[in-house]
Amino acid sequence: YTYLDTGVFITWLTVTTVDGCIGSARGEVRIEPSFTFYVPNAFTPNGDERNDYFRGYGEGVDWDTYQMSIYNRWGEEIYYTNSIDQPWDGTFKGLPVEMATYVYVIRLNDVNGNDYVFRDGVSLIR
Repeated sequence: YTYLDTGVFITWLTVTTVDGCIGSARGEVRIEPSFTFYVPNAFTPNGDERNDYFRGYGEGVDWDTYQMSIYNRWGEEIYYTNSIDQPWDGTFKGLPVEMATYVYVIRLNDVNGNDYVFRDGVSLIR
């Protein structure tokens, strides 16, 4: 059987032997939400409305726990957000930053409360 959604489902199994004996068993099947998270390795904040912002994407994420910091090559934090709805636009103090690779740290929990930290680089291309 294929479950189309998450949740707890009650299952019954009934078996009849060749001699006519009947047995049954009841069980629970728990389908947990899947957790996937993707962070792009580049973005192009050039105003063409395609790939202009940097953020993570995923399923099974508790978005209320999302935190993202962006650091320049000297380790200075140049952007911070705790909202998935406020992606980085490639600026620092209102001015466009140079084309380079920046380090990001994203902290979040999945819907089951498990903690995750993602650290890597993102290339800003103009």
